[in-house]
Amino acid sequence: MNAIPNRRKGFGALSRRDFLRRGAMAGLGLASAGSMFSARGLSGFSQNRPLTFVLSGDAATMDPHLAFDVTTTHVQIQMLEALVTRAQDGTLAPLLAADWVFENTRNVVFTLREGVVFHNGEPFDAETVKANFDRLLFDPEITPGLRPLFGPIVNVEVLDRLRVRFTMDEPFPLLIARLTNVGMLPQAHLAQSDNDAISSAAVGTGPYEFVAWQRDNQLTMKRNANYWGQQPEIEDVVFRVVPDPSTQLLELLSQNVDVILLTSVLNAPTIASSDVATVRNFPNNITIDPFFNPSGPDSPLQNVAVRQALNLAVNVPELVEALVGPFGSPLATVITPLAFGFNPSVSPFGFDPQGAVQLLKGAGYPDGFSTSMVTFPPGQDGAEIIGGYLQDVGVQVDLRIAGFGEFFQQVNTRSISEEIFLTAWSVPALDAQSTFEILVKTGGVASYYTNEEADVLIDVASKTFDPGVRQAALFRVQEIIKDEPIAIYSHTQDDLAGVSSRLVVDRRPDGKYHIKDWLLQ
Repeated sequence: MNAIPNRRKGFGALSRRDFLRRGAMAGLGLASAGSMFSARGLSGFSQNRPLTFVLSGDAATMDPHLAFDVTTTHVQIQMLEALVTRAQDGTLAPLLAADWVFENTRNVVFTLREGVVFHNGEPFDAETVKANFDRLLFDPEITPGLRPLFGPIVNVEVLDRLRVRFTMDEPFPLLIARLTNVGMLPQAHLAQSDNDAISSAAVGTGPYEFVAWQRDNQLTMKRNANYWGQQPEIEDVVFRVVPDPSTQLLELLSQNVDVILLTSVLNAPTIASSDVATVRNFPNNITIDPFFNPSGPDSPLQNVAVRQALNLAVNVPELVEALVGPFGSPLATVITPLAFGFNPSVSPFGFDPQGAVQLLKGAGYPDGFSTSMVTFPPGQDGAEIIGGYLQDVGVQVDLRIAGFGEFFQQVNTRSISEEIFLTAWSVPALDAQSTFEILVKTGGVASYYTNEEADVLIDVASKTFDPGVRQAALFRVQEIIKDEPIAIYSHTQDDLAGVSSRLVVDRRPDGKYHIKDWLLQ
Protein backbone atom coordinates (compact mmCIF):
# COMPACT_ATOMS: atom_id res chain seq x y z
CA MET A 1 0.00 0.00 0.00
CA ASN A 2 1.35 3.39 -0.91
CA ALA A 3 1.66 6.17 1.61
CA ILE A 4 -1.19 8.63 1.76
CA PRO A 5 0.32 11.85 0.33
CA ASN A 6 -0.11 13.88 3.49
CA ARG A 7 2.96 15.56 4.90
CA ARG A 8 2.70 18.56 7.20
CA LYS A 9 5.18 21.03 8.63
CA GLY A 10 4.92 23.79 11.19
CA PHE A 11 1.87 23.09 13.35
CA GLY A 12 0.52 26.37 14.66
CA ALA A 13 -0.76 26.94 18.19
CA LEU A 14 -4.03 28.29 16.78
CA SER A 15 -4.83 25.07 14.92
CA ARG A 16 -4.08 23.09 18.06
CA ARG A 17 -6.35 25.32 20.18
CA ASP A 18 -9.10 24.92 17.59
CA PHE A 19 -8.81 21.17 17.79
CA LEU A 20 -8.74 21.18 21.57
CA ARG A 21 -11.82 23.39 21.62
CA ARG A 22 -13.62 20.91 19.35
CA GLY A 23 -12.62 18.11 21.69
CA ALA A 24 -13.91 19.93 24.75
CA MET A 25 -17.23 20.63 23.03
CA ALA A 26 -17.50 16.98 22.03
CA GLY A 27 -16.80 15.94 25.60
CA LEU A 28 -19.59 18.18 26.90
CA GLY A 29 -22.01 16.78 24.35
CA LEU A 30 -21.08 13.25 25.30
CA ALA A 31 -21.61 13.90 28.99
CA SER A 32 -25.09 15.31 28.38
CA ALA A 33 -25.95 12.21 26.37
CA GLY A 34 -24.86 9.76 29.05
CA SER A 35 -28.29 8.17 29.43
CA MET A 36 -28.18 7.22 25.76
CA PHE A 37 -25.32 4.75 26.19
CA SER A 38 -27.69 1.90 27.10
CA ALA A 39 -28.89 -0.48 24.38
CA ARG A 40 -32.18 0.18 22.62
CA GLY A 41 -34.39 -1.97 20.47
CA LEU A 42 -34.95 -0.97 16.84
CA SER A 43 -37.94 -2.00 14.76
CA GLY A 44 -37.86 -2.60 11.02
CA PHE A 45 -34.17 -3.60 10.90
CA SER A 46 -33.55 -6.78 8.91
CA GLN A 47 -32.20 -9.47 11.23
CA ASN A 48 -30.98 -11.46 8.22
CA ARG A 49 -28.51 -9.11 6.60
CA PRO A 50 -24.83 -9.72 7.41
CA LEU A 51 -23.31 -8.11 10.46
CA THR A 52 -20.90 -5.50 9.12
CA PHE A 53 -17.85 -4.55 11.21
CA VAL A 54 -15.91 -1.54 9.93
CA LEU A 55 -12.11 -1.34 10.07
CA SER A 56 -9.98 1.73 9.32
CA GLY A 57 -7.48 -0.46 7.48
CA ASP A 58 -7.34 -3.99 6.19
CA ALA A 59 -6.05 -7.08 7.92
CA ALA A 60 -2.43 -7.75 7.02
CA THR A 61 -2.72 -11.52 6.51
CA MET A 62 -4.78 -14.63 7.18
CA ASP A 63 -1.64 -16.42 8.39
CA PRO A 64 -1.86 -16.65 12.21
CA HIS A 65 1.88 -17.26 12.54
CA LEU A 66 2.61 -13.87 11.00
CA ALA A 67 -0.19 -11.81 12.56
CA PHE A 68 0.99 -9.03 14.82
CA ASP A 69 -1.44 -6.11 14.78
CA VAL A 70 -4.82 -5.60 16.45
CA THR A 71 -6.74 -5.13 13.18
CA THR A 72 -5.59 -8.48 11.81
CA THR A 73 -6.46 -10.16 15.10
CA HIS A 74 -10.03 -8.75 15.03
CA VAL A 75 -10.59 -10.63 11.75
CA GLN A 76 -8.62 -13.83 12.32
CA ILE A 77 -10.05 -14.84 15.69
CA GLN A 78 -13.52 -15.28 14.20
CA MET A 79 -12.16 -18.14 12.02
CA LEU A 80 -8.94 -19.35 13.67
CA GLU A 81 -8.71 -20.68 17.22
CA ALA A 82 -5.79 -21.10 19.61
CA LEU A 83 -5.12 -23.66 22.32
CA VAL A 84 -5.99 -21.13 25.03
CA THR A 85 -8.23 -18.05 25.25
CA ARG A 86 -9.17 -15.29 27.69
CA ALA A 87 -12.55 -15.70 29.35
CA GLN A 88 -14.95 -12.80 29.85
CA ASP A 89 -13.46 -12.20 33.31
CA GLY A 90 -9.93 -12.01 31.91
CA THR A 91 -8.70 -15.37 33.21
CA LEU A 92 -6.90 -17.83 30.96
CA ALA A 93 -9.29 -20.56 29.82
CA PRO A 94 -9.21 -23.71 27.65
CA LEU A 95 -10.14 -23.44 23.98
CA LEU A 96 -8.71 -26.11 21.66
CA ALA A 97 -6.77 -27.42 24.65
CA ALA A 98 -9.13 -28.96 27.19
CA ASP A 99 -6.50 -28.82 29.93
CA TRP A 100 -2.78 -28.45 30.63
CA VAL A 101 -0.38 -29.52 33.38
CA PHE A 102 3.11 -28.22 34.17
CA GLU A 103 5.27 -31.30 34.80
CA ASN A 104 7.98 -28.88 35.92
CA THR A 105 9.07 -25.34 35.00
CA ARG A 106 10.28 -26.51 31.57
CA ASN A 107 7.67 -29.04 30.43
CA VAL A 108 3.93 -28.60 29.88
CA VAL A 109 1.53 -31.29 28.68
CA PHE A 110 -1.67 -30.23 26.90
CA THR A 111 -4.70 -32.47 26.59
CA LEU A 112 -6.64 -31.47 23.48
CA ARG A 113 -10.36 -31.17 22.97
CA GLU A 114 -12.06 -34.21 21.41
CA GLY A 115 -14.15 -33.94 18.25
CA VAL A 116 -12.82 -30.69 16.80
CA VAL A 117 -12.82 -30.49 12.99
CA PHE A 118 -11.30 -27.87 10.69
CA HIS A 119 -13.35 -26.06 8.05
CA ASN A 120 -11.81 -28.35 5.40
CA GLY A 121 -12.99 -31.47 7.28
CA GLU A 122 -9.59 -32.41 8.76
CA PRO A 123 -9.62 -33.47 12.43
CA PHE A 124 -7.68 -31.44 14.98
CA ASP A 125 -5.19 -33.50 17.00
CA ALA A 126 -1.71 -33.52 18.54
CA GLU A 127 -0.02 -33.89 15.14
CA THR A 128 -1.76 -30.67 14.12
CA VAL A 129 -0.31 -28.80 17.09
CA LYS A 130 3.18 -30.06 16.37
CA ALA A 131 2.97 -29.13 12.67
CA ASN A 132 1.84 -25.59 13.52
CA PHE A 133 4.57 -24.96 16.07
CA ASP A 134 7.29 -26.57 13.98
CA ARG A 135 6.40 -24.05 11.28
CA LEU A 136 6.11 -21.11 13.67
CA LEU A 137 9.37 -21.87 15.47
CA PHE A 138 11.64 -23.34 12.79
CA ASP A 139 10.47 -22.43 9.25
CA PRO A 140 13.02 -19.85 7.99
CA GLU A 141 10.33 -18.03 6.01
CA ILE A 142 8.21 -17.36 9.11
CA THR A 143 10.15 -14.51 10.65
CA PRO A 144 9.84 -12.45 12.65
CA GLY A 145 6.11 -13.05 12.96
CA LEU A 146 5.20 -14.38 16.39
CA ARG A 147 8.43 -16.35 16.76
CA PRO A 148 10.15 -13.89 19.14
CA LEU A 149 7.33 -14.45 21.63
CA PHE A 150 8.16 -18.16 21.93
CA GLY A 151 11.96 -18.24 22.05
CA PRO A 152 12.27 -20.67 25.00
CA ILE A 153 10.37 -23.49 23.22
CA VAL A 154 12.82 -26.07 21.86
CA ASN A 155 10.51 -29.00 21.10
CA VAL A 156 6.86 -29.94 20.66
CA GLU A 157 6.34 -33.68 21.13
CA VAL A 158 3.29 -35.80 20.29
CA LEU A 159 2.48 -38.14 23.20
CA ASP A 160 -0.70 -39.63 21.73
CA ARG A 161 -3.60 -38.50 19.54
CA LEU A 162 -4.82 -35.87 22.01
CA ARG A 163 -1.76 -35.10 24.13
CA VAL A 164 1.25 -32.96 23.30
CA ARG A 165 4.24 -31.84 25.37
CA PHE A 166 5.97 -28.46 25.05
CA THR A 167 9.61 -28.44 26.20
CA MET A 168 11.48 -25.22 27.00
CA ASP A 169 15.19 -24.63 27.53
CA GLU A 170 14.40 -22.28 30.44
CA PRO A 171 11.38 -21.48 32.62
CA PHE A 172 8.70 -19.72 30.58
CA PRO A 173 6.01 -18.22 32.86
CA LEU A 174 4.15 -16.47 30.04
CA LEU A 175 3.74 -19.51 27.80
CA ILE A 176 0.03 -20.02 28.46
CA ALA A 177 -0.85 -16.35 28.06
CA ARG A 178 1.06 -16.09 24.78
CA LEU A 179 -0.56 -19.19 23.34
CA THR A 180 -3.80 -17.18 23.10
CA ASN A 181 -2.27 -15.48 20.05
CA VAL A 182 -1.51 -18.56 17.91
CA GLY A 183 -4.38 -19.80 15.73
CA MET A 184 -4.17 -23.40 14.51
CA LEU A 185 -4.11 -24.36 10.81
CA PRO A 186 -4.86 -27.85 9.40
CA GLN A 187 -1.90 -29.95 8.26
CA ALA A 188 -3.27 -30.25 4.71
CA HIS A 189 -3.35 -26.46 4.42
CA LEU A 190 0.20 -26.19 5.72
CA ALA A 191 1.51 -28.97 3.47
CA GLN A 192 -0.23 -28.08 0.20
CA SER A 193 -0.18 -24.29 0.31
CA ASP A 194 2.72 -21.92 -0.09
CA ASN A 195 2.98 -19.06 2.36
CA ASP A 196 1.23 -16.64 -0.01
CA ALA A 197 -1.75 -18.98 -0.26
CA ILE A 198 -1.87 -19.37 3.53
CA SER A 199 -1.84 -15.58 3.87
CA SER A 200 -4.76 -15.21 1.46
CA ALA A 201 -7.42 -17.50 2.97
CA ALA A 202 -8.14 -18.62 6.53
CA VAL A 203 -8.82 -22.30 7.26
CA GLY A 204 -9.46 -22.87 10.96
CA THR A 205 -11.73 -24.49 13.52
CA GLY A 206 -13.56 -21.32 14.53
CA PRO A 207 -17.26 -20.44 14.64
CA TYR A 208 -17.02 -18.66 11.26
CA GLU A 209 -15.68 -19.88 7.92
CA PHE A 210 -13.76 -17.81 5.38
CA VAL A 211 -15.77 -17.01 2.20
CA ALA A 212 -13.93 -14.33 0.24
CA TRP A 213 -11.47 -11.46 0.63
CA GLN A 214 -11.24 -8.37 -1.55
CA ARG A 215 -8.09 -6.70 -0.31
CA ASP A 216 -8.54 -3.18 1.08
CA ASN A 217 -12.28 -3.53 0.58
CA GLN A 218 -14.00 -6.31 2.52
CA LEU A 219 -13.71 -9.85 3.87
CA THR A 220 -16.78 -12.06 4.20
CA MET A 221 -17.36 -15.11 6.38
CA LYS A 222 -20.26 -17.40 7.24
CA ARG A 223 -21.33 -19.36 10.30
CA ASN A 224 -19.57 -22.73 10.65
CA ALA A 225 -22.38 -25.32 10.71
CA ASN A 226 -19.96 -27.94 12.10
CA TYR A 227 -18.53 -25.82 14.90
CA TRP A 228 -17.59 -27.89 17.97
CA GLY A 229 -18.90 -25.25 20.39
CA GLN A 230 -22.15 -23.37 20.73
CA GLN A 231 -23.44 -22.04 17.42
CA PRO A 232 -23.28 -18.24 17.09
CA GLU A 233 -26.58 -16.42 16.73
CA ILE A 234 -25.26 -14.22 13.91
CA GLU A 235 -25.04 -16.07 10.59
CA ASP A 236 -22.96 -13.96 8.21
CA VAL A 237 -20.21 -11.42 8.94
CA VAL A 238 -18.54 -8.80 6.75
CA PHE A 239 -15.43 -6.82 7.71
CA ARG A 240 -15.38 -3.64 5.60
CA VAL A 241 -12.45 -1.26 5.19
CA VAL A 242 -13.53 2.38 5.50
CA PRO A 243 -10.54 4.63 6.32
CA ASP A 244 -12.39 7.94 6.75
CA PRO A 245 -14.03 8.43 10.20
CA SER A 246 -16.72 10.72 8.75
CA THR A 247 -17.72 8.07 6.24
CA GLN A 248 -17.76 5.45 8.98
CA LEU A 249 -20.13 7.62 11.02
CA LEU A 250 -22.44 8.22 8.06
CA GLU A 251 -22.55 4.50 7.27
CA LEU A 252 -23.42 3.63 10.87
CA LEU A 253 -26.17 6.23 11.14
CA SER A 254 -27.51 5.15 7.72
CA GLN A 255 -27.79 1.59 9.12
CA ASN A 256 -25.47 0.20 6.44
CA VAL A 257 -22.93 -1.06 9.00
CA ASP A 258 -23.14 -2.30 12.58
CA VAL A 259 -19.84 -1.56 14.36
CA ILE A 260 -17.27 1.21 13.96
CA LEU A 261 -14.23 1.68 16.21
CA LEU A 262 -13.82 5.29 17.34
CA THR A 263 -10.30 6.73 17.39
CA SER A 264 -11.47 9.92 19.09
CA VAL A 265 -14.46 11.10 21.10
CA LEU A 266 -15.56 13.67 18.51
CA ASN A 267 -18.22 11.50 16.85
CA ALA A 268 -19.48 9.90 20.06
CA PRO A 269 -22.17 12.50 20.94
CA THR A 270 -23.74 12.18 17.49
CA ILE A 271 -23.91 8.41 17.83
CA ALA A 272 -25.14 8.49 21.42
CA SER A 273 -27.99 10.87 20.57
CA SER A 274 -29.16 8.90 17.54
CA ASP A 275 -32.06 6.47 17.36
CA VAL A 276 -30.11 3.80 15.50
CA ALA A 277 -26.85 3.30 17.38
CA THR A 278 -25.18 3.47 20.79
CA VAL A 279 -21.66 4.04 22.09
CA ARG A 280 -19.85 1.35 24.05
CA ASN A 281 -16.61 1.85 25.93
CA PHE A 282 -14.38 -0.98 27.16
CA PRO A 283 -11.31 -0.71 29.44
CA ASN A 284 -8.18 -1.27 27.40
CA ASN A 285 -4.56 -2.36 27.72
CA ILE A 286 -3.61 -0.12 24.83
CA THR A 287 -0.85 2.48 24.99
CA ILE A 288 -0.69 5.28 22.43
CA ASP A 289 2.72 6.93 22.14
CA PRO A 290 5.11 8.59 19.69
CA PHE A 291 8.15 6.27 19.93
CA PHE A 292 11.70 7.46 19.37
CA ASN A 293 13.73 6.11 16.46
CA PRO A 294 17.04 8.02 16.48
CA SER A 295 18.30 8.00 12.89
CA GLY A 296 21.99 7.99 13.73
CA PRO A 297 24.65 9.04 16.23
CA ASP A 298 24.11 12.74 15.40
CA SER A 299 20.37 12.65 15.97
CA PRO A 300 19.23 14.98 18.78
CA LEU A 301 17.07 12.09 20.01
CA GLN A 302 20.20 10.19 21.03
CA ASN A 303 20.44 12.67 23.91
CA VAL A 304 18.44 11.60 26.98
CA ALA A 305 17.87 15.24 27.99
CA VAL A 306 16.28 15.94 24.62
CA ARG A 307 13.94 12.99 25.00
CA GLN A 308 13.00 14.20 28.48
CA ALA A 309 12.40 17.70 27.08
CA LEU A 310 9.98 16.42 24.46
CA ASN A 311 8.00 14.70 27.20
CA LEU A 312 7.80 17.92 29.22
CA ALA A 313 6.68 19.83 26.13
CA VAL A 314 3.41 17.93 25.63
CA ASN A 315 0.33 18.67 27.73
CA VAL A 316 -0.90 15.08 27.87
CA PRO A 317 -4.05 15.68 29.99
CA GLU A 318 -5.17 18.33 27.49
CA LEU A 319 -4.36 15.97 24.61
CA VAL A 320 -6.39 13.16 26.19
CA GLU A 321 -9.34 15.48 26.81
CA ALA A 322 -9.31 16.51 23.16
CA LEU A 323 -9.07 12.99 21.76
CA VAL A 324 -11.17 10.84 24.08
CA GLY A 325 -12.53 13.04 26.87
CA PRO A 326 -13.23 11.02 30.01
CA PHE A 327 -12.29 7.73 28.33
CA GLY A 328 -8.51 8.06 28.59
CA SER A 329 -5.76 8.81 31.09
CA PRO A 330 -2.07 9.82 30.93
CA LEU A 331 0.63 7.19 31.37
CA ALA A 332 4.04 7.47 32.98
CA THR A 333 5.61 4.91 30.63
CA VAL A 334 4.33 2.29 28.16
CA ILE A 335 2.61 0.11 30.79
CA THR A 336 -1.08 0.44 31.64
CA PRO A 337 -2.76 -0.31 35.00
CA LEU A 338 -4.37 -3.43 33.47
CA ALA A 339 -1.01 -5.15 32.98
CA PHE A 340 0.76 -7.27 35.58
CA GLY A 341 3.87 -5.38 36.70
CA PHE A 342 2.41 -1.88 36.38
CA ASN A 343 4.36 0.39 38.74
CA PRO A 344 2.02 2.97 40.34
CA SER A 345 4.91 4.83 41.97
CA VAL A 346 6.25 6.04 38.61
CA SER A 347 4.40 9.24 37.73
CA PRO A 348 3.95 11.02 34.38
CA PHE A 349 6.36 13.78 33.38
CA GLY A 350 3.81 16.57 33.60
CA PHE A 351 3.56 19.65 31.40
CA ASP A 352 6.50 22.07 31.75
CA PRO A 353 7.37 23.83 28.47
CA GLN A 354 9.84 26.16 30.19
CA GLY A 355 11.59 23.16 31.68
CA ALA A 356 11.66 21.62 28.21
CA VAL A 357 13.30 24.74 26.76
CA GLN A 358 15.96 24.70 29.49
CA LEU A 359 16.73 21.03 28.90
CA LEU A 360 17.06 21.64 25.16
CA LYS A 361 19.37 24.59 25.81
CA GLY A 362 21.53 22.51 28.15
CA ALA A 363 21.69 19.73 25.55
CA GLY A 364 23.06 22.15 22.95
CA TYR A 365 19.81 23.04 21.14
CA PRO A 366 18.94 26.57 22.33
CA ASP A 367 17.08 27.24 19.06
CA GLY A 368 15.47 23.81 18.91
CA PHE A 369 15.86 21.47 15.93
CA SER A 370 13.89 19.77 13.16
CA THR A 371 12.71 16.18 13.26
CA SER A 372 10.28 13.87 11.47
CA MET A 373 7.27 11.84 12.53
CA VAL A 374 5.11 9.17 10.88
CA THR A 375 1.80 7.69 11.91
CA PHE A 376 -1.19 5.89 10.36
CA PRO A 377 -4.58 7.55 9.69
CA PRO A 378 -6.17 6.96 13.13
CA GLY A 379 -3.15 8.63 14.75
CA GLN A 380 -3.26 11.81 12.68
CA ASP A 381 -5.22 14.00 15.11
CA GLY A 382 -2.98 13.12 18.03
CA ALA A 383 0.18 13.56 15.95
CA GLU A 384 -0.88 17.02 14.83
CA ILE A 385 -1.62 18.15 18.39
CA ILE A 386 1.72 16.79 19.62
CA GLY A 387 3.48 18.49 16.70
CA GLY A 388 1.98 21.80 17.84
CA TYR A 389 3.26 21.37 21.39
CA LEU A 390 6.76 20.53 20.12
CA GLN A 391 6.77 23.57 17.88
CA ASP A 392 6.05 25.73 20.93
CA VAL A 393 9.44 24.73 22.37
CA GLY A 394 11.30 25.13 19.07
CA VAL A 395 11.10 21.60 17.66
CA GLN A 396 9.80 21.56 14.09
CA VAL A 397 8.05 18.31 13.07
CA ASP A 398 7.74 17.05 9.51
CA LEU A 399 4.70 14.72 9.72
CA ARG A 400 3.87 11.93 7.26
CA ILE A 401 0.61 9.99 7.32
CA ALA A 402 1.32 6.51 5.95
CA GLY A 403 -1.21 4.01 4.71
CA PHE A 404 -2.37 1.45 7.26
CA GLY A 405 -0.62 -1.58 5.73
CA GLU A 406 2.56 0.27 4.87
CA PHE A 407 2.88 1.71 8.37
CA PHE A 408 2.59 -1.59 10.23
CA GLN A 409 4.81 -3.37 7.74
CA GLN A 410 7.51 -0.78 8.45
CA VAL A 411 7.00 -1.02 12.21
CA ASN A 412 7.16 -4.82 12.23
CA THR A 413 10.25 -4.94 9.99
CA ARG A 414 12.10 -2.11 11.72
CA SER A 415 12.19 -0.06 8.52
CA ILE A 416 10.74 3.21 9.82
CA SER A 417 12.78 6.09 8.38
CA GLU A 418 11.30 8.91 10.50
CA GLU A 419 12.77 9.73 13.92
CA ILE A 420 9.41 9.42 15.69
CA PHE A 421 6.58 6.98 14.94
CA LEU A 422 3.22 7.34 16.68
CA THR A 423 1.39 4.08 17.08
CA ALA A 424 -1.06 2.27 19.32
CA TRP A 425 0.29 -0.80 21.09
CA SER A 426 -1.63 -3.51 22.93
CA VAL A 427 -0.27 -6.77 24.36
CA PRO A 428 -2.97 -9.44 24.91
CA ALA A 429 -0.78 -11.21 27.49
CA LEU A 430 -1.68 -8.37 29.92
CA ASP A 431 1.86 -8.51 31.30
CA ALA A 432 4.53 -5.79 31.29
CA GLN A 433 7.21 -8.28 30.32
CA SER A 434 5.66 -8.86 26.89
CA THR A 435 5.57 -5.13 26.25
CA PHE A 436 9.18 -4.72 27.33
CA GLU A 437 10.40 -7.56 25.12
CA ILE A 438 8.89 -5.80 22.10
CA LEU A 439 9.49 -2.13 22.90
CA VAL A 440 12.42 -1.96 25.35
CA LYS A 441 14.74 -4.96 25.14
CA THR A 442 17.73 -4.65 22.84
CA GLY A 443 16.72 -6.10 19.46
CA GLY A 444 12.99 -6.12 20.25
CA VAL A 445 10.67 -5.99 17.25
CA ALA A 446 9.89 -2.29 17.82
CA SER A 447 12.76 -1.35 20.15
CA TYR A 448 15.30 1.31 19.23
CA TYR A 449 16.73 1.42 22.73
CA THR A 450 19.51 -0.33 24.61
CA ASN A 451 20.08 -0.47 28.35
CA GLU A 452 22.06 -3.34 29.85
CA GLU A 453 20.31 -3.21 33.23
CA ALA A 454 16.88 -3.22 31.61
CA ASP A 455 17.85 -6.20 29.44
CA VAL A 456 18.94 -8.17 32.52
CA LEU A 457 15.75 -7.32 34.41
CA ILE A 458 13.54 -8.33 31.48
CA ASP A 459 15.39 -11.64 31.32
CA VAL A 460 14.86 -12.14 35.06
CA ALA A 461 11.12 -11.53 34.70
CA SER A 462 10.95 -13.93 31.76
CA LYS A 463 12.54 -16.88 33.57
CA THR A 464 10.90 -17.11 36.97
CA PHE A 465 7.42 -18.11 38.10
CA ASP A 466 7.83 -16.16 41.35
CA PRO A 467 5.39 -13.21 41.03
CA GLY A 468 7.27 -11.14 43.62
CA VAL A 469 10.57 -11.43 41.77
CA ARG A 470 8.86 -10.74 38.45
CA GLN A 471 7.06 -7.68 39.79
CA ALA A 472 10.21 -6.18 41.31
CA ALA A 473 12.09 -6.57 38.02
CA LEU A 474 9.25 -5.07 35.99
CA PHE A 475 8.86 -2.16 38.42
CA ARG A 476 12.55 -1.30 38.03
CA VAL A 477 12.39 -1.35 34.22
CA GLN A 478 9.68 1.32 34.37
CA GLU A 479 11.92 3.49 36.53
CA ILE A 480 14.72 3.12 33.97
CA ILE A 481 12.64 4.03 30.94
CA LYS A 482 11.07 6.94 32.78
CA ASP A 483 14.58 8.38 33.28
CA GLU A 484 15.63 7.41 29.73
CA PRO A 485 12.41 7.82 27.73
CA ILE A 486 11.82 5.54 24.76
CA ALA A 487 8.80 7.63 23.68
CA ILE A 488 6.82 10.74 24.41
CA TYR A 489 4.69 8.96 26.97
CA SER A 490 1.11 9.77 26.17
CA HIS A 491 -1.95 7.84 27.26
CA THR A 492 -4.15 4.82 27.41
CA GLN A 493 -7.78 5.00 26.34
CA ASP A 494 -10.90 2.93 26.47
CA ASP A 495 -11.86 1.04 23.36
CA LEU A 496 -14.76 3.13 22.03
CA ALA A 497 -17.18 1.61 19.54
CA GLY A 498 -20.28 2.86 17.77
CA VAL A 499 -22.69 -0.08 17.72
CA SER A 500 -25.97 -0.65 15.91
CA SER A 501 -28.91 -0.81 18.29
CA ARG A 502 -29.85 -4.19 16.86
CA LEU A 503 -26.79 -5.72 18.57
CA VAL A 504 -25.73 -6.70 22.07
CA VAL A 505 -21.93 -6.43 21.87
CA ASP A 506 -19.21 -7.33 24.34
CA ARG A 507 -15.42 -7.34 24.26
CA ARG A 508 -12.98 -9.37 26.34
CA PRO A 509 -10.29 -7.80 28.58
CA ASP A 510 -7.50 -8.70 26.14
CA GLY A 511 -9.07 -6.37 23.55
CA LYS A 512 -10.57 -9.09 21.36
CA TYR A 513 -14.09 -8.92 19.91
CA HIS A 514 -15.55 -12.42 19.64
CA ILE A 515 -18.60 -12.13 17.39
CA LYS A 516 -19.75 -15.60 18.45
CA ASP A 517 -20.63 -14.00 21.83
CA TRP A 518 -22.85 -11.31 20.30
CA LEU A 519 -26.64 -11.30 20.12
CA LEU A 520 -29.26 -9.71 17.93
CA GLN A 521 -32.11 -7.83 19.55
